[in-house]
Amino acid sequence: MQSSKPSNQISREALADGTMLRQFTQLVGAHSVLTPQERARRFDELMASIPAGSDLWLFAYGSMMWNPTVHFAESKRVTVAGWQRSFCLRSLAGRGSPERPGLMLGIEPGGQCQGLAYRLASATIREEMHILWQREMVTGAYQARWVQGVCDGNLPFNLVTFVIDPSSYAYEGKIAETNQVQRICAASGMLGSNREYLMMTRSQLRQHGICDPYIERLALAAEQYPVAAAAGENSTDLPPTAR
Repeated sequence: MQSSKPSNQISREALADGTMLRQFTQLVGAHSVLTPQERARRFDELMASIPAGSDLWLFAYGSMMWNPTVHFAESKRVTVAGWQRSFCLRSLAGRGSPERPGLMLGIEPGGQCQGLAYRLASATIREEMHILWQREMVTGAYQARWVQGVCDGNLPFNLVTFVIDPSSYAYEGKIAETNQVQRICAASGMLGSNREYLMMTRSQLRQHGICDPYIERLALAAEQYPVAAAAGENSTDLPPTAR
């Protein structure tokens, strides 16, 4: 099984003090990120939609499963209907570069998606969501959205998650799985290789008793991909600010 510790990862501290945002902006250019005003406006919109005094559930389906960066009171496995994983988000910094763009996960309409639900206590919501906002709402490629989840056959409950915005410049649309694997195996960025991201996703899903056939297919194909063609999982060929 893939190691549970990635070669590099986003830290809560780097999000809180703006280090991650500054590094990312330096790599992709200010024109590719949301303005502080737009980021704040979207944050305020979400906060206004959360019932006063209520806890908040978050849905994690990718790297947030192994590196949530938020402090949560409870976690559990959950199934969200009507959404499915897709390697459809172009990565030019985190797991790719302008020369070799990687692919990151989003969720798109269709099927269902199993992942983890994190409960944020009501008193901590604003602080924790501010941390998460610096991670997920940098470019505007994601939209914060309410979805419904089910856990162990109980009644549905509401969660916030980040879905792909199909109008974003970073949205890649539908890509053949063979082409997804080729790109994933060739790309590497400030957080490590794109292949590691795929394998970590599969590892985390398996650890929680979840089998996503789409992820399993891609991971199997990536394991069989020629090693010489794949990006090194601990590559140090990164910009100085990302090392």
